[in-house]
Amino acid sequence: MEQKGTVIPSRVVSMDYPDAGQLAGLVECVRRSNMTINALSRRMKVSHHTVDRAFETGDIKISVLKRMACVLGIKVQWVWIPI
Repeated sequence: MEQKGTVIPSRVVSMDYPDAGQLAGLVECVRRSNMTINALSRRMKVSHHTVDRAFETGDIKISVLKRMACVLGIKVQWVWIPI
């Protein structure tokens, strides 16, 4: 049986953050959730510039990281490595 109708493309067309560094996994989680940066930031109750800058620089405050993890439904496991 052939299905008819319109295929809705992903709302996140491109989220290319080459300097995301260790945050690349979070960028991928956002992409997989089919959520835009604006939608994510609204749910986090932070400016979309904050989220965008974090992904552009690879640098994020721990409080913002915790909010993002909560919104994305992921658990962050901290591993402290003595240097």
